[in-house]
Parts: sequence; C-alpha cells; structure tokens
Amino acid sequence: MSEDVTIKSVPAVRVAEMSSWAAGFGPHAISPVIGPLFSDLSDRLEKAGIPIAGPAIAWYERRDDGTVGVHACVPVDVEPDAAPDFSIVELPALDQVAASVFHGNVSGIGLAWEALERWVKDNGYSADAPCREVTLTWTPDPNGWVTELQQPVARR
Repeated sequence: MSEDVTIKSVPAVRVAEMSSWAAGFGPHAISPVIGPLFSDLSDRLEKAGIPIAGPAIAWYERRDDGTVGVHACVPVDVEPDAAPDFSIVELPALDQVAASVFHGNVSGIGLAWEALERWVKDNGYSADAPCREVTLTWTPDPNGWVTELQQPVARR
C-alpha cells in the first residue's frame, strides 16, 4: 500500500451538493445514503439544465455522536444562485492530502480506507480535515469503478 499513496494538493472546486446523515462510517452505513443522494442530485441537475463539469466527489464528516455527514457533489460551472433545490458551494483547496486509488466495487472500500489510515499514521501524519472520495471512473458495473481516496493530513 505505501508505494500507492501520494501526498499532493487539491484545488478548490465549485460543486452542486446534496447532503444527509448516515448512522456511521463504513459501506454498510454510507452506501444506502450516498447512492440515492447522487441519483437525486443528478436528476435535479438535469431538470435545471446544469451540466456536470467533472468527476463526482463524496466527502464525509464525523459528528461527536458517531453519525456521519454524507455529502454528494459534482463539479459545476454556475453561480451559487443557479440552484433551485440543491446547494452550490466551494469545496476548499486542500494543501496536503494522502491519496490512494481504489479499483472496484465500493463494498470493499472500507479496507482501502483502513490501509490509507494506517499509512497516514505510520508515515508521521495525522488526519487534518474531512476525507473525500473522487470517482475517477464510473461504469454501469460497480466492479469497474475507480475511486481516489483523499485524506487531508498534517505532519505530527
């Protein structure tokens, strides 16, 4: 795993976003939330005539009670007031993320996140902000998906 992790910066990006809450981390809790969010967001963008301008991004924030804020986003090239029933927000630039690429169905992505978290700790970093997943390749067959895991980090 360590040779597959890179430290890089991520630019800010304007996105259309819909959010909800999951009972916890892990595909068993997040998949039933994130899939419908992306589907609903796609339908709303199509209805509004707003084209998607880049790969899908999901980001997650852990709350003190163990629940997780789940955010489904796609890049767009419109002003914030163009969104009638979803949000247009700027995802901030990230100076330093530990990034790795996961190939396959997201049902197995939890193990990839665990490996990335181990790499972060073993290499003198700590998590610094909510993590993101960027869908680099989407196919009708989820086994063909390619997802970049991005964990913002700081040196310990």
